[in-house]
Amino acid sequence: MIKTTKIIFIGLICLFMVGMVISRQDVELPDDMSKFSHVNTLAVPDEESPIHGIHQFYLNEKGMEVFTSDKEGKKYPDGTIFFGRVYKVVKTDEGWIKEGDLVAVTYMRKESDSEAVQNTGGWRFVMFNPDGSVKDIDPQKACFHCHKPHEKSDFVISTPLQK
Repeated sequence: MIKTTKIIFIGLICLFMVGMVISRQDVELPDDMSKFSHVNTLAVPDEESPIHGIHQFYLNEKGMEVFTSDKEGKKYPDGTIFFGRVYKVVKTDEGWIKEGDLVAVTYMRKESDSEAVQNTGGWRFVMFNPDGSVKDIDPQKACFHCHKPHEKSDFVISTPLQK
């Protein structure tokens, strides 16, 4: 009886751990870019900055109407996804700044009902390595620290490109 109880207990622990791994893997980089639009580019040439790099930001269709609206107090619908490709800053001999190698991909998805993201304004923040593997970061420190002052825009820093 004790052996059976131990086997059941170990089995439940294994199922719980598999569930944790699956829930961490529910974030993937998009395969189909046709559902995303380039919405902004940000260059941070300061090598001392924690966000050093050239960032190209993309947004899915779900959040586009809110993003392009002029109204204050924006609230993005659940399922809105922003992601950014972050490239190394390369300074040429001529003084130009251009993109180098891809160094990271940032990702934020609106999940207002998720208990796991209530301390980040209802957004899930993830950072990927260039090979697509997930970087081990603290979303509050690495991401939300900069997004927090932008509560009026639902913690989104990017603004539409100039027309």
